[in-house]
Parts: sequence; C-alpha cells; structure tokens
Amino acid sequence: MTNLDPTTLRDAYDAQLRTYGGARTGMEVEWDGPLRRATAVDGAGSGFIIYRDLGGLDGAELDALIERQRAHFAARGQEVEWKLHG
Repeated sequence: MTNLDPTTLRDAYDAQLRTYGGARTGMEVEWDGPLRRATAVDGAGSGFIIYRDLGGLDGAELDALIERQRAHFAARGQEVEWKLHG
C-alpha cells in the first residue's frame, strides 16, 4: 500500500477485518443481511457479530435485524459480542 491517507487506510481495515471470513475453531459462521454472525457450535462459548456497514438499513428493518441477532443467541443460551470498530 503506497497511499497512506485516512480513507485508503480505513478501506483496507474494513476489507480485512469487518469482512473477516474465518472464525475460531468450533464456530459456525453465517451471514444475516450485512452482518456476519459467528456462533459457538457446542453451545458452551459465546458468539460475535461483525459488519462492514449496514447497507442503508434503518428504522423497522434495522430493528428487525437486531432482534434476529438477539433471538438467535438467546435461543441458544449464548452470550454475544457485537464488535464495534471506530
């Protein structure tokens, strides 16, 4: 990377971290809209959610997306960490 301006750096960060395709061993990774959700397969661990952007979701659509995540992990009795990168 030759250009170190903030926009270029942020784009590289987003592409490498927020679209992270891998997960720890024992994790099931799936997409739900713009979110990437990783869930502990054995039910013993916690999960996490990452995203690059919300794809313009707002209002009722965003509320529904958030509720699906809450319901997913609550049904499994697992804690979840919603990754926030600023």
